[in-house]
Amino acid sequence: MKKAMIFFMFAIYVMGANSQQMQFDWIARAGGPGWDIVTDMAEMPGGNMAVSGAFYDSIFFSSDTLVSRGSRDVFLAIYKADGTPAKAVSFGGEGYDYV
Repeated sequence: MKKAMIFFMFAIYVMGANSQQMQFDWIARAGGPGWDIVTDMAEMPGGNMAVSGAFYDSIFFSSDTLVSRGSRDVFLAIYKADGTPAKAVSFGGEGYDYV
């Protein structure tokens, strides 16, 4: 009985895990040599994607390189619906900025 219960629980877990797999249309890489974090992502009209976060030192988005003006700055990157980067900007002061 105990083995049957364990098997039943495992089968439900596997079915649940398979039903929740994400489907990706595209994946993009961004980051820098220091600390960086994405804090929010939002889909915009037309399928574009806005990504925001914070970083130290510098951060790279395909051909755009953003350099921090302070201890920690904020970034906003826009990706087109096909996953290509459209624009990346940073903003912040000399202190710690966070979005």
